[in-house]
Amino acid sequence: MHNKKNFNEMYINGSIKKSISNYNRILPKTLDMVFVGLGKDGHVLSWFKNNNIWKLNKKIVYIKKNRKIIYSRLTLTKNYINKSKNIYLLINSIDKKKIFINYLSKEKKISAHELKINKIFVKHKLFFYNKNNI
Repeated sequence: MHNKKNFNEMYINGSIKKSISNYNRILPKTLDMVFVGLGKDGHVLSWFKNNNIWKLNKKIVYIKKNRKIIYSRLTLTKNYINKSKNIYLLINSIDKKKIFINYLSKEKKISAHELKINKIFVKHKLFFYNKNNI
């Protein structure tokens, strides 16, 4: 049996508008599984605290480069991601330990708190996330 793989250009002919239109058309209503990495400043999915466009009620949005955001990018929105069946947060380096501790203690609000996370993976250990225990 041959599995067909779909690869899509992120930017169609360099056009942000065409790219967003294309992804809104081809993305399913909900995602089965989403793996999200934690940024060094606590951001996820290009969801930066100084830019709230990712909170719009769409599937995908364009985050524009500015003096605090190094790269322009397309990202999936909070509303769309949180409809996913499974959301996993990945903590893959020692330098993100402090951010992860802040996440757990909720001392400092970071965009990762906006996710409806099912499980958190830290290095090679699996932690089960339960909102009631944190």
